[in-house]
Amino acid sequence: MSWNTFKEKCVRFADSSWTRRIGLSLIYIIMILIPAYHTIRHQVPPDAELRKTEGELIFRHVPKEGSLTGIKTVDGEFLFTCKDYYSGKNYCLADNKLEPVIQGKQATVLWYRQPAYLWMDRNRLVELRVGNDTIVSRAQTERWINVSKRVMWWEAVIGFVLFVALDVYAARYFKRRGKT
Repeated sequence: MSWNTFKEKCVRFADSSWTRRIGLSLIYIIMILIPAYHTIRHQVPPDAELRKTEGELIFRHVPKEGSLTGIKTVDGEFLFTCKDYYSGKNYCLADNKLEPVIQGKQATVLWYRQPAYLWMDRNRLVELRVGNDTIVSRAQTERWINVSKRVMWWEAVIGFVLFVALDVYAARYFKRRGKT
């Protein structure tokens, strides 16, 4: 099949209003609704269900993820995120000047496996303690989660409006194109 034939078939597929709407609906569900679902129903589990890891505190920069907080133990490195959904923030420290001061010290992390997107899970940091100091508290983590829930609600609404506008624009474009 040549490039022009492929392009022609794509235009014919997009020209059909029902296929365009199904395609846009699938994109909306995959890009907006699934992450919104995971974010809006996200809650920190009770203390009894949290995992506890102790070791040397590290910070790692991971491509496509950014800076992650981690614990180095005899079993290896455990990296943690503070993301609530696939486009949230990874960095757990409120003050990045604190990182060089606490890196390499003995720390305790309370965490759990957080569903992030369909079949993806990530290690979600709940509480970080270095010595007797609590660097990230459970209350702070719960506040971040609540802010993310409000933000994601608006992202879902705005995303819906944008997808409807895109459908209207595409319908007008193909209707105009058909007249020439």
